[in-house]
Amino acid sequence: VKSVVAHSQKCHFDAQYTLKISQLSKEAGVLSAMALNAFVEAHASLDISLKLLDSRANLANKPEFLKARAEALYELSKVHRYQGQYDDANRCLTDSLALNNADDYLTADALHELGILEVKRHNLDSAASFLQRSLQIRNSLEDDTHIDHRTNTDSAASSTLHQLAAIHVARKP
Repeated sequence: VKSVVAHSQKCHFDAQYTLKISQLSKEAGVLSAMALNAFVEAHASLDISLKLLDSRANLANKPEFLKARAEALYELSKVHRYQGQYDDANRCLTDSLALNNADDYLTADALHELGILEVKRHNLDSAASFLQRSLQIRNSLEDDTHIDHRTNTDSAASSTLHQLAAIHVARKP
């Protein structure tokens, strides 16, 4: 993956190939973080994904590029959170939300992550607010007829509910 992505940075591929290579680099970053706990490598792969998307200035404002950038920033935010870099994680999530105007699943995920960040910072009221907004979006998506989305939404909603319950317990004297 690294050699393909590195080579692609020297080539001038069209928009579709650039998106695919960016996605490949993003997925390599997710794999590095989630399966290998290799956060430095994950960060590098996600940075390359973002650079590829930015390298096509004439396409950077196209919806599919904005969505890809929002997704890469969301994944990068988790890498920052795992490393305890909460301000960087917050910046990535805020940027992701600003770029994303079409994917309610990504919006719900980003709000959930902002809630987790606020829990880490011991800002329980703010955390609960982000998590409740995430849950509202997830609940509005329950009627999605696509089984993969419905299953992921149910699982994500359970995770959000778990976090809200933990906040409730933490608030009790």
